[in-house]
Amino acid sequence: MLDISRNSISDDGIKSLAEHLDIKILCLNHNTFGIAGGRAIADNLKKRNVELKELDLSWSDISSDAAIAIAAGLEYCKSLKRLDLTSNKIGDSGVKEISKRLKFCEKLVNVSLQSNMISSDGAIVLVKGLKFSKNSLQSMDLSENQLGDDGAKALGECLGHCRKLQSINLTSEMLEQRVLVNA
Repeated sequence: MLDISRNSISDDGIKSLAEHLDIKILCLNHNTFGIAGGRAIADNLKKRNVELKELDLSWSDISSDAAIAIAAGLEYCKSLKRLDLTSNKIGDSGVKEISKRLKFCEKLVNVSLQSNMISSDGAIVLVKGLKFSKNSLQSMDLSENQLGDDGAKALGECLGHCRKLQSINLTSEMLEQRVLVNA
């Protein structure tokens, strides 16, 4: 396990660290890095075929472009069980690329995309990606986004495809009650 949370590490630091990573749990939360740092993480995952089980990049000011770069490495994370991207700025374009790669994370149990500026369009794309996934997803946190009624309907569909899914956190979502009842 490598936990270097809350160390003000930026792209240059991430690049240097990524070259030497061969660990099972990586916590880089509360740092600030961009596209170059995201690419460094993805490149390391590709090159080393790391048996990463947990990746925590929460509260790291990750933009949609950085999320797209990171997503490219997820297809090499067959052992990934937990992905935490809480409180970043990945948006719909970032979640689109991440959802395409989740099908490779066959052991994924928990994903947190809380507070990431994801709209109903992003929720719909995420659900499409999960439909074709063979992962073991049990818990998903999409709270504090802007999913709306259409996003909630899409998540209702997800329940039929993700048989092991036990919880979806939608706290602070402004959803009409009828949407949740009918989902």
